[in-house]
Amino acid sequence: MAKTSNTKPKRAGPAPKSKAAQSGALTIAEISKDKLTQLANKHWSSAVLAGGEAPAFSEELVQQIYRDELGGGSDSPPSLRRVTMLELSQYLENYLWPNFPEEGATSAHVLSILAMVNEKFREGVPAWTCFRQSRPEVFPAFFRAFLALKATDGELHMHERTTYLLFAINAFQSLEEEAVRKEVLRLVSLPLWHALSPGRLQLELHDHPALLKHWRHAARREARAAAAAGDAHMPVQRRPEASFLPALVDEFLSVLGGVQEEGTDRRTTLYLERFVEFLTDLLSQLPTRRFVHALLDDRAVLVKCTLSPLCSGRGQQGVLFAQLVDLFRFYSGFPIADHTGEALGEEEVVAAHYERVAALPAFAAANAGFAHDYQLVDVQDYNGRGETSPMPYFYQNLGEAEYLVSVYQYMRLLGYPASSVAVLTTYNGQTALLRDVFQRRCAAHPAFGMPSKIATVDKFQGQQADYVLLSLVRTAHFGHLRDVRRLVVAMSRSRLGLYVFGRAALFSECYELAPTFRQLTARPTALALAPHERHGACARPVGEAPPSPVVVPDVQAMAVLVAQMVAHWEAAAMAAGYGGGGQYPASAPPGDDVGVEEGAAAEGATGEDPDDDGVVEDEDAADPAEEKADNKAGAEEPDEAGEQRAEEGAGPMAED
Repeated sequence: MAKTSNTKPKRAGPAPKSKAAQSGALTIAEISKDKLTQLANKHWSSAVLAGGEAPAFSEELVQQIYRDELGGGSDSPPSLRRVTMLELSQYLENYLWPNFPEEGATSAHVLSILAMVNEKFREGVPAWTCFRQSRPEVFPAFFRAFLALKATDGELHMHERTTYLLFAINAFQSLEEEAVRKEVLRLVSLPLWHALSPGRLQLELHDHPALLKHWRHAARREARAAAAAGDAHMPVQRRPEASFLPALVDEFLSVLGGVQEEGTDRRTTLYLERFVEFLTDLLSQLPTRRFVHALLDDRAVLVKCTLSPLCSGRGQQGVLFAQLVDLFRFYSGFPIADHTGEALGEEEVVAAHYERVAALPAFAAANAGFAHDYQLVDVQDYNGRGETSPMPYFYQNLGEAEYLVSVYQYMRLLGYPASSVAVLTTYNGQTALLRDVFQRRCAAHPAFGMPSKIATVDKFQGQQADYVLLSLVRTAHFGHLRDVRRLVVAMSRSRLGLYVFGRAALFSECYELAPTFRQLTARPTALALAPHERHGACARPVGEAPPSPVVVPDVQAMAVLVAQMVAHWEAAAMAAGYGGGGQYPASAPPGDDVGVEEGAAAEGATGEDPDDDGVVEDEDAADPAEEKADNKAGAEEPDEAGEQRAEEGAGPMAED
C-alpha cells in the first residue's frame, strides 16, 4: 500500500526578480515598452534616420520632452531613470545636437543638451564625441547659448541651476578637449580681474609687473575698440570672460546667505555642495587657478562658507557640505605660486600672508600719535621701587601701571575708541592695581572711560583687540613669562598696535625670550609720540617716522604731557558750553600717586568696593583664596626659589 504524504503542496508564488530588476536597473523589456523608446523609434533612432523616414525636427517635441521628462517648469528634479532612458535612446547624438540652431536656441533645447552631457559623465561614457564628430563649427554657438542662460537665471528652478552648474564642472574638467578648452579658459583669464575690488586689483597688478603690462595694453585696445564702435560697443566688464564666474559666485553667496541649518531644502543643499565642488576643481588645476584664486579670496568665499550655518552647525544635513568646504580650504591654501606653478616653502607662504595683511587699509596707515606700530617701553623704578609684592604671590609694579594708564589717556585724547584698547598684564596682582588706577583716573572722566578689557594674558587667550597695552611687571626675575607659550599669547593679542611696558635690560637677558626681545629692542625703548596726529585722520604710512617725534623719557614726563592735553581738552569743552558749573572732575595730574597704596590695590582684588564709589570690581578680581589657588596652578609667580615648582604646576597652555 502506497504511503500518503502529509506534506501540503507549495503554493505558486511570484517569479523571482531578475538581478537587473532587483538592482533597479532598466531591463530590455522595460526599455522596449517605454514611451520614450516609441518616440525615438519614430523621430531619431538610427534605423529611422538611416531609412530617411524620420519626420522633420520639432522644437515643440523638445519642449514637451523637457517639460515631461526632464523637470522643465517644475520644482522637482527629473527622475534618474527617465534621463537614463533618453541617454540610451541617443537623444543627444541623433536629435538634440544635429538640430541645434546657431542662433535663437530655446532654453529647453540648451538645458536638454546640458542634462544629456551630465548623464554621459555620470555613466562614464565619452561625452564630447558627438560635438567633435558632428558640426564642430557650431560648438562655439552652443557655448554662447550656455552662457546666455545666466541672463534668464531668475527663471531657472534650483534643480536647473544644479544642472547648469554640473555642466560647468564637467566642462572645466575636460581641458583635454580642444574645443572645450578654448571656450572655458577665456572665462578664467585676465579680464576676470575686472570683478576684483579696486584695492585688490592694484595689489595683484603691483605684485605681477608682467600682468600689469598686459592689463595696460588691453585697456588701450579696449579704448580704441570703444571709440570705433560707439554705442554698439560692449564694455569688457559685461562680457562673459569678466562677468560669468563673478555672477555665479554672487548667486552662490546669495543662496548661501539665506540658508539655515535646520529645514534647508535638499535641492538647495545639493546646489551648494555642487558649487563648492566647482570652486575646488577650479583651484585644483593651474590653468584655472591662476586668476580665479584672487577673485575667490577677494570675495571671502571660504570665510563665508565656513561661517555659514550649514557648515558650522551640527546637523546631519551639512556634513557633506562641511567636508567639501574643508577640501576647498586645502586647495585654497595650497602652497603653490598661482602664476608659475612653483611650490612655495613655509617661509614664503608666511611672508606672502603677512604681505597681504600689511597691504590692507587698516594696516597700511601708521598708528596716529605713535612713531611705531609696536614698541618696548623701558620702565625704570618709580619712586625708587620696581616690582613689589604686598601679599605673597601678588606681584605689582606701580610705575608700569602709571605709565600704561597715562598712555591710555593719551590715546583717548587723540580719538582712539575705548572699545579698541585692551590692557593686559602677566600677573593678577597687577590686574588689580591697574583696575584701581583706571577706576580712579579714567572711569568718571568724560574724555577717557574704561578700556574694553583689563585682564591677564592667560585669561585673554583666544581673544584679540586692535591695540594692546601690555605690562610685564617683573623687575627682579623673569618670572613665568619665560614660558615661550605664554610669551606667544602675550605678543599676538593685538591687530594694529602693541606697546609693551617692562624692564628692557632684564627680559633681554632671558635665553628663552631672546628672539622676541631682540626684535623689540631693535627699536628705541623710549616711547616716541606724535601728539599733533589724530586717530582716523593719519595719512602717514606704517613704518614711516613722524617728522619731529616727542621722546618720552619716563613716567613723570608722560604724566606731564597728558596733564597738558587734559587741560586743553577741558578748556575747549568748557568754551563749547559743555560741563559748565564745575561739572568736570578735578582729576589729579596722571603722574601723581593719587593715594593708590599697594595695600589698597591688593584689597581691590577681593571683589569688594575699596574706594566706596558704588562700583564693585569685576569677576576677574578674585578673593585671596581664589588668588592663592591660581598661584598654586601657576597663574602667579611665587618667588625665585619656587620658580620651578610654579612652572611644573602651571601645565601646558592650550595652543592659541
